[in-house]
Amino acid sequence: MQVEFKVDYLQFSANRKPAWLLNSIDDYQTKSNKPFYTHMTRYANGAVQYSGNPNTDKHLFVLSGTVCSSLGVSKPIWLQSLINDHATVSRIDLCCTVDEKILDKVLASNEKIVSGRYSEIKVISDQHYTPETIYIGDMKKRAKKGIVRCYDKAYQLGIDDIMDRIEIECKRSDAHLATKRLASGEQMQAVMNSRFRIEDDWYREIFGNDVSTKRFDYPDDTPMREIDRKMLWLEKQVIPTLQYVIDYDKESGTSNFARLLDKLDFES
Repeated sequence: MQVEFKVDYLQFSANRKPAWLLNSIDDYQTKSNKPFYTHMTRYANGAVQYSGNPNTDKHLFVLSGTVCSSLGVSKPIWLQSLINDHATVSRIDLCCTVDEKILDKVLASNEKIVSGRYSEIKVISDQHYTPETIYIGDMKKRAKKGIVRCYDKAYQLGIDDIMDRIEIECKRSDAHLATKRLASGEQMQAVMNSRFRIEDDWYREIFGNDVSTKRFDYPDDTPMREIDRKMLWLEKQVIPTLQYVIDYDKESGTSNFARLLDKLDFES
């Protein structure tokens, strides 16, 4: 059995452009396709940079699976360069591809799943009820917690081959911690086992028994609290607008600000 582990997607924010993009050719686009960002830069190597978010001075960088492979993102030294630049990883997809059919095994072993994040299962099958994609996790909480995908990669590529894949989508603090573990030299299968694993022999044959438990006592491992995020948004976006309303009321004698206060429920 042939097994391949790699990073298949990476998203991170940073104050400056990484060194590997400094001399890259770009095709600048003024309209962003991502909410809150006003500008988008698409580079020749496929990397995408988003800028102009009023809530942060950082730029957001997105690397697809193809870009990750071409840049060698799976190498610890590459990921360590991100950490050294004080980048914050908000999503990283870790995948394992095997040349055997394992989707039926995943379904048969669903009661042996060990994970504090992912448990609910949704199956997409063809007309013969053969599973093509298995989603493990709460789809409603995917934006915060990510998801596990098990799918037929060969079918997705339209090729006649056997390439089944298990992919763990890590988000937010989980993504940053996974990146730091990989950057420190932890094996990818151990990092994947720390987020999701199946206690069955066939799964251990692929992933082994190691489970990464390494922690990092650094400030950047602590995600911004939701209240701090809301306050930052209020200070940058709402207060200037409210000040305009207050100034307008003073000059015109209107009561727009008082009308806004009436809409607030201070007793709830």
